[in-house]
Amino acid sequence: MIRTIARYGARHVSGSMLAALKAVFRGDGLRGSSIQEFEKQFAAYHGMQHALSASYGRMAFYYTLKALDLPRDSEIIFPALTFWAVPEMARALGFRPKFVDIDPGTFNLDPAKFDVAITPDTRAVVPTHLYGQPCDMDPIMASARAHGLVVVEDCAHALGATYKGRKVGAFGDAAFLRSTSHRSSVITI
Repeated sequence: MIRTIARYGARHVSGSMLAALKAVFRGDGLRGSSIQEFEKQFAAYHGMQHALSASYGRMAFYYTLKALDLPRDSEIIFPALTFWAVPEMARALGFRPKFVDIDPGTFNLDPAKFDVAITPDTRAVVPTHLYGQPCDMDPIMASARAHGLVVVEDCAHALGATYKGRKVGAFGDAAFLRSTSHRSSVITI
């Protein structure tokens, strides 16, 4: 039997709706102890100090950019293959998205093309771990550190993926991930 997966709308594990409703009735629906426990366990799972939940991956990225306090009109590098809303969040905040070609074998940011795309206006890079495949983070991090760039990993499509034994999201300065629920995204720092 072929089963389709809805692109939009809430998706949940059987029985999770009852647990969610109980949390709401206890007053734990938005910032209560259940959310705090989820964030704590999520951070521990990724080997990070902190995790903050957000409504969507794009909003997690938006909050991350706001927290970074980069100069307005800064250039932020994205892979050419990414979800349109992520660079749009950067543009809406006054930054200039710059797109760099992907590696045709992995569909992720091509590290060599990223390195030559860096300009004096570049302040950040958003490597996107796509289709569960991690980016080649060693050369990306080396280039970013050599140029003093902030690295914000987009892990929305690679929850649990690893690169050289470490979970994605643990390499850059911040990361945003999407849990199995469409409406539950997390920022890790």
